[in-house]
Amino acid sequence: MKPSFGIRSLLRLTRPAALAAVAAVACIQSAHAGYIISSDPAPSSYSIEARARNGRSGFEGVLFTPGNPSPAGVSMNPAGAPAWSYGVFQAFDFSYIAATGTATWKIDFNRDGDFLDTAESVTSVSPTLAGKGFEYVNLFLQGADENSNVTPTRSAVGVTLDNFTLNMTNFLSYSTPNGTATIQLFEHDGAGSYDITATGSFTFTGNGFSDERPRLWIQLGTPVDATAQAPEPGMLSLLGLGLAGLALSRRRR
Repeated sequence: MKPSFGIRSLLRLTRPAALAAVAAVACIQSAHAGYIISSDPAPSSYSIEARARNGRSGFEGVLFTPGNPSPAGVSMNPAGAPAWSYGVFQAFDFSYIAATGTATWKIDFNRDGDFLDTAESVTSVSPTLAGKGFEYVNLFLQGADENSNVTPTRSAVGVTLDNFTLNMTNFLSYSTPNGTATIQLFEHDGAGSYDITATGSFTFTGNGFSDERPRLWIQLGTPVDATAQAPEPGMLSLLGLGLAGLALSRRRR
């Protein structure tokens, strides 16, 4: 049986092309999405929590980790009480590096397209998590119901999250118009890295009645050994083909 067109093409690769193919396969493996929507029960607790909230007289954003645990954590307190422009989307970026246990939480409070201004970025390193990934990523949004005890009464306030992207996969948008929480759990699919990058933009629609409403959390739970993660079989097959092409190129020369 003749090899398929794709295999024949790979076998004809020159050495530089074969090396490029191997590198491309490695990049595909490292960039694999890694997390999918989960129907599992949520973890009972979370090791890392990146939070944004209405703030008012307190912090607007905070990062809780084993290296900087609750209740203090490392907080972001830009000017303003609160700092939010209600109804306007503001970008965020959360990342976790499994090799070092490093978490970083960024919010573009002034909406200038970067996270370089005062109190727009915090980082926490947790040595106890070095070499650890997380089985679950949880997304939590909650607004606030109308409160008839407040004079004048205020309409319900909520959270809208746009283009939530987790490890290069766009899971679109989520919203909660009132005090009912919106919760979405993601689980690692057994392939690719345990490094995590979550991006998107969100808006708080209206001023809540406390420092905690409205709010958005990104939570990491159930630590696992990240160093034991093996490449998925499909990626190993492609890598093998790339190496075979390189070997054949050498023999022909």
